[in-house]
Amino acid sequence: MRITHLRQFILAAEEVSSGNSSGYPAKGSAQLAEFSELEAFLGARLFRQERRAMRLTVAGKLFLQDARRLVAMFEQAQLSAQSVESEPDCVLRVALSHGLGPEYFAGMLGQLHEDEPEVQVRFFEVSREQQLAGLHQHAYDLGFARSPADGEGLLSVPFWDDSLLVVIPGLHPLAPRTQVDIECLPDFPLLLQCSLRDWQVRTVLGARQGGGRPVEYVSSAEMLLSLVNAGYGVGILRQADLKANHRSGLVVRPLVSYVARESDTTWLLHCEAVPAPHIQRFIYRLATYFARA
Repeated sequence: MRITHLRQFILAAEEVSSGNSSGYPAKGSAQLAEFSELEAFLGARLFRQERRAMRLTVAGKLFLQDARRLVAMFEQAQLSAQSVESEPDCVLRVALSHGLGPEYFAGMLGQLHEDEPEVQVRFFEVSREQQLAGLHQHAYDLGFARSPADGEGLLSVPFWDDSLLVVIPGLHPLAPRTQVDIECLPDFPLLLQCSLRDWQVRTVLGARQGGGRPVEYVSSAEMLLSLVNAGYGVGILRQADLKANHRSGLVVRPLVSYVARESDTTWLLHCEAVPAPHIQRFIYRLATYFARA
């Protein structure tokens, strides 16, 4: 079966289904023979010949829906292949899942553009399933996710830690401490970033045992840091979010008595083949960037 067979069938079927009561004009057996190869392949009749017209069978009506989807998928695949073919050699396609966004890489990308302007980095925010399928099909060069892809033909490398940090103004009572115990949090109003995982929020709020000062949820790390800087409370956010939105004048301390989980780690995913040189340099730059966080 060829894509041309599907397109020809769709054209004929849509004319039959267009609402014209006379159906597709009858032209004898030659008209039906036009689709005989497709019907033989499917093992079902798609059209029936009436006295003055040709009409779709029940099987034909069902197949029309699938044929449209198949043609649309083929055309999308064709466009994707053409877009990849037209890309320069130094395009790096990065798939992000589990709520990770390009803002995690903002600081490093500025330096990359300055040092290697010929390298273009394109980010795709996709589902876990789309990420794994795209890496297998080489639609993406790299992936970053909250969990490894062990046993799926991909290499998984723990890349950076997303454990929780406390952010406070420089003159805050907690500032002299080298670390902040989670048991101290009920004494202060809290600002929690909305992107924290549910279990992370439960861990932080569990230390308050239903009491303590007010808790406010903030939509972005940038807004959270602004509110902390203005003295509205103690901020709790993830390490990578802080790195992407770093600003001076604030004190950052690790949150202790907090048990990290595997999902605190962001994993680098890529195929087992050795990456191209510009991809290897990107991985090295990113590893160095987060090591300094």
